[in-house]
Amino acid sequence: MRKIQLLALVIAVCFVGSTGIPQSRRQRRNQPLANGRYRAKRTPWKGPTFIKAVNLRLLATTYGDVSNRNGTAVPDDVIQNFDLSPDGNTLVCAYFPATLIVWNTRTGTRKKIIELASPGFGDVVFSPDGSFFVTGPGNLAQEKDSHTVTFWDAKTYRVIGKIHSTGIVESVKISPDGKSLALVTFVEGSGEEKTILELWDVQSKKLAPIQPAKGRSIGGSALYIMSRLAFSPDGSKLATITKQSIELWDLTTGELTRTLQVTKGDPTGLWFSPDGQSLVSTSELRSAADQDPVGELIIWNVADGEKRSTLPDFDYATFTPDGKLIASGNKSRDYSLIDVTTGKTISRFPLIGALRFSRNGKVAASYDELVVIRTWDVLK
Repeated sequence: MRKIQLLALVIAVCFVGSTGIPQSRRQRRNQPLANGRYRAKRTPWKGPTFIKAVNLRLLATTYGDVSNRNGTAVPDDVIQNFDLSPDGNTLVCAYFPATLIVWNTRTGTRKKIIELASPGFGDVVFSPDGSFFVTGPGNLAQEKDSHTVTFWDAKTYRVIGKIHSTGIVESVKISPDGKSLALVTFVEGSGEEKTILELWDVQSKKLAPIQPAKGRSIGGSALYIMSRLAFSPDGSKLATITKQSIELWDLTTGELTRTLQVTKGDPTGLWFSPDGQSLVSTSELRSAADQDPVGELIIWNVADGEKRSTLPDFDYATFTPDGKLIASGNKSRDYSLIDVTTGKTISRFPLIGALRFSRNGKVAASYDELVVIRTWDVLK
């Protein structure tokens, strides 16, 4: 009997050994989550944890879920857009194809996960007071959902309202006073396809009485969907991009007040300075069909529409909280800190991905990889 017990033990050990990993550890392998996806593989951060040029100290790294059981992100796992709450304590991020995760920026822990039954999350933006956030549909949303913008309570994460556009919603933006919602939508009709601007009243969830652009085609080349529209800080103007130009609209009259000619390439993004006196645009220049486009950054004086500076080889920009500097870079080189007044580069810091600051200027977030966002404390 004793020999039989020993033989059984040897067989069991050999079976477990043949798997290459003990049974208990096998059970801890990356198991599918409730949504059928998997935890992303944590990769060591080789970049800086403190950036002196802009006083950023790394807080946390967040990882969205992925489709590969080995935890490796692929192009089908990608961040659609993200936004920080005005106080900087919360990060809301939309992941392809149907996941929204609310993060604690200080700890990197998940506060809430919202899953849709079908693809449907795209753009996302917080209200200025932080009481709610808005999501647009993803680019794979079903036809019935692709026209819908959803309002979410920022505390309960419940749906508190919806807007149904006539077109397919591509991006959303909330005015600084929180009263208006600007949508970029794609419409088809009478054999014509175009991208237009719609302005909605947030309270009533109805189209605003005054409509800038009045159905004319806008769009441009939109490298970053969150940057194809820009409200001025006082909410009186809206900047939009179109082919080789930027248009400024008066939101009280709906009239076009100024056209800024880029002259080379199509605009890809817009950013107003915190004081509203400057506007930064980026554009893509393509010298030949078989060559990659080259970025260009222009600093505009809003009052007269004149160019202050034109800087080559930049395709992304954001203003530092004090509005005196522009942090700008591209996919292949480090960030440059540019003086808004002179257009001169005053320092550089390592590339950490698309950078954005909270409205109170106390926290920043950077999107660097397919499903990875890092949060940063802005030191004084």
